[in-house]
Order: sequence, then structure tokens, then C-alpha cells
Amino acid sequence: MAIPRRNMFMGKYITDLPDYQLRFFRQNLAVWEPIIHSRPKIKGKIENIPNKKSLSLIHLDNPVIRSRIEKINRYTDYEVTKRFDRNYGFFDLAFRPAFFFMKSYIFGRGFFGGTRGLAKAYMSMVYQIVLISKKIESDLMNTIKPTQISSTHEQM
Repeated sequence: MAIPRRNMFMGKYITDLPDYQLRFFRQNLAVWEPIIHSRPKIKGKIENIPNKKSLSLIHLDNPVIRSRIEKINRYTDYEVTKRFDRNYGFFDLAFRPAFFFMKSYIFGRGFFGGTRGLAKAYMSMVYQIVLISKKIESDLMNTIKPTQISSTHEQM
């Protein structure tokens, strides 16, 4: 069963499409990838609780920008280790961040959030820039090896 979630950003709720979080499921019917913010893949039907304010989870999505920037740095370090087998290049760095901006601001209706929605969309874009840049740097410097993944994960 998935529960709607209300996201708070910069002190107020952001107007988004319903952000459903899967919370109740049978563990033996789920596969969960080891990536930050991954969602379990469920065998079977997922029911959504109605998107009502009174039934929603409240997500304090980084109350200040400082915490967002710290999370971007921490999460991207972790994700680089998990993506050791993926290759990113010029086109990924040039276009993937723009796609994530559009996904948040246009498709996610972030424009309804005014300045906060714009800032949130930019943060989504910055996350991708940092992640891809770190992965390219890691590949060029050959700094991440598959054996480092478990020790990095344990430190999180």
C-alpha cells in the first residue's frame, strides 16, 4: 500500500503531484535495489491511499538549504560507489541535469511553488551535476573499485 506524502521545503509545503511512498508490502514479494531513494519493485498490485491532507505523511524535506547541500554531497559520494559499473560522459553531464530540472519544475508542477519550487528544481539539477561530475572524476582517477562499496555503505 502506498501513502501520499506532503513535502515541506524552505519552510512551506511544496505543491507537487502526489508523492506516494510505498510503506506496506510483503517483503517476500519485493526486490529493493541498493541505491539511495530506490523504491521496491513489487510483484502484484499496489493500492494507493487517497491523496488527502489528513491521510498524508509529512516529509520535512531539508528545512534549510544548508542541509540540502550537505545531503547532496553525502548522497552523491555514496551513489558514485554504487554506480562503479556505469559510464557517464559529456551528454549525460550536459542533458541529464536539465531533464531532472524539467521533471521537477514542469512535470512535477514545481512552478506552482513559486520561488521555492524553482529553488527545489535547481537543487534537483545540482544533484545530478554533482553526481555525474563525481562519477566522471572517479573514472578518470580510477578511485572507486567494487571492493570499496561495502565499506562505504557501512559508514552511511
